[in-house]
Amino acid sequence: MKKRYVERDEMWRWYILCQSTDYNGIYADIFEVFGEEITRKFHHHFKGHQICCPMKLHSKEYTRNYLYQHYNGKNIRQIAKDLGYSERWVRKLLTNEAK
Repeated sequence: MKKRYVERDEMWRWYILCQSTDYNGIYADIFEVFGEEITRKFHHHFKGHQICCPMKLHSKEYTRNYLYQHYNGKNIRQIAKDLGYSERWVRKLLTNEAK
C-alpha cells in the first residue's frame, strides 16, 4: 500500500493525500486524468451540478473564423481533423456560409 501523509491546501484545510480509489464516481476519473489538485478545484466549483459536455468543443463563431482563415478550397479533410468534426459537417457549414 502507498504511504499517505497529510497536507494543507491554500484554504488552510488539512487533507490526506489520496489515490483514485478514494474518490467517488467521476471524481476518480478526473483524478486519474488531471490529478488531485484539479479534482479538488473541480469539486469545489461544480459539486452538486449536473454537467453535460457537448461533443463539439468550439463555438460556431470560432469554427466559422477558423474556416475563413484556413480554408483554401482543397483542405476540408485537414480542417475536419483539426476541429474534430466530420468532413460532411464541414462541407455543410461551408455551404451554409456561402449562402
